[in-house]
Parts: sequence; C-alpha cells; structure tokens
Amino acid sequence: MKMLKSGLITLCSVLVTVRANEFSILHTPEAIEFQPSSTIDLRTVKDVFTAALGISVKQDHRWSGMDIKNPFETTEAVVSFIIPGLSSLNFLHAHDYDLLINDNTDNVYDSLLNLISHKYAANNQTTVKVTFKSSEPEVIIK
Repeated sequence: MKMLKSGLITLCSVLVTVRANEFSILHTPEAIEFQPSSTIDLRTVKDVFTAALGISVKQDHRWSGMDIKNPFETTEAVVSFIIPGLSSLNFLHAHDYDLLINDNTDNVYDSLLNLISHKYAANNQTTVKVTFKSSEPEVIIK
C-alpha cells in the first residue's frame, strides 16, 4: 500500500493530525484522555473519532491509548481536512503514535459518516468534507 503522504487534521474538542505514518493528538477536552500506547491502525482511528463523539464502538476495537473519563461530555463536531504533502505540524505537546495504514481516509470518512447518520438521523445533521487534492479544494456537503 502506498505510504500516506497526506495529512488529516481533525478539529473538534479533539484536534488530531494523521501524516506520514504518524497519528498525533494535539488537543483534547478534559473528558477524554490519551496515554502512551502502541501502534494504532487507520481503521481504529475511525473508532477513536466515533468514541470521542459519544457513539458506541465494538468492544474488540477498543484502543488502549484513549480513555473517556466522562461519557456525558463528548465532542459535538468533527471537521476533517485531507491535505496532500503535509509532512509535519511540529506541535510540542502532541501525543504521537505510530500509524499502520490499513485503509484509506475516504473509507474512514465514509464509515464515520454512516455511523453519525444513523446515530443522529432525527436531527438532520449536516456533514462537510473538504479535500485538498489539487490547488482547488473539493467540498462535499451532505
């Protein structure tokens, strides 16, 4: 599989970047805590986002690097940017984890969108995906 040479920045109460085989947590709310852990795979990143939103994940997909201290104060929104060529953000206080690329970011986004749509079907939620694959960003609103 081609090495991931793009970045995925997630802005919410949890601020995350995925770049060049590294997963970094840049900011979290007090209700979510990240600890040192082993490698995380890209499919599990979807579960981390899902759990941070307060949506249940499968028991066998629990990653030891994240602890939700208060399930009633979870994140309310996730905004992701995929930016090709991003090699480093150089944040000093990030929690960094080795990332196994076993999926692509589009599959992660689609899975997360499906879970959010089911969880909040009655709320008429809007999702926005912005992808920077060329000089012009691609914006998809659902």
